[in-house]
Amino acid sequence: MKIQKIYVGVDPGKKGGIVALSAEGVALAAYRMPLLTGGSDYDIPRLAEIIDCPVPGATMNVCRFGVEDVGPMAVFGSKGAEGTKLVATSKSNFALGRGLGLLDAFLSVWKEVERIGIPSWQALYLGAPKTRKGLGTKASSISTALRLFPNLPDLAPWRGATPITDGVADAACLADYVRRLDPANRNR
Repeated sequence: MKIQKIYVGVDPGKKGGIVALSAEGVALAAYRMPLLTGGSDYDIPRLAEIIDCPVPGATMNVCRFGVEDVGPMAVFGSKGAEGTKLVATSKSNFALGRGLGLLDAFLSVWKEVERIGIPSWQALYLGAPKTRKGLGTKASSISTALRLFPNLPDLAPWRGATPITDGVADAACLADYVRRLDPANRNR
């Protein structure tokens, strides 16, 4: 299958995802972020394979990637500390940094990589938190992705399990966001 241009959204977190869309906004492929057994480090060969050709069996002229621009989170206490909430640990922040470094290395071979801030894409796709009808960010993201890309669960390699994760939903929204940014798609 020959595809002129695809748009790939990447939610780089441990529970993230990768989704590829056509220029028309049709979901072509969806993946959970590939992790090694144990779930703490990226499966580097599998990640390289997905980034190299996000749509199995396709030949593409151009891929444009939209990667969620994430950073380390502050640590507010520790497990068991009364009155505080564990937001992140230095270990999880290090793992995120290492993962982002790997993604940057793989994506550096392509010129079209857009870093997308969380507030930018969430404002467009999820709306203000007050307008989400009681849904949290994760539920809103899944609901939005399923509405925009109803075939997304059929593409997932985990068919029959939970339809899609919030990381895959976020990646779908990121792919569509970068697709809309492309001047070639202003009328779509």
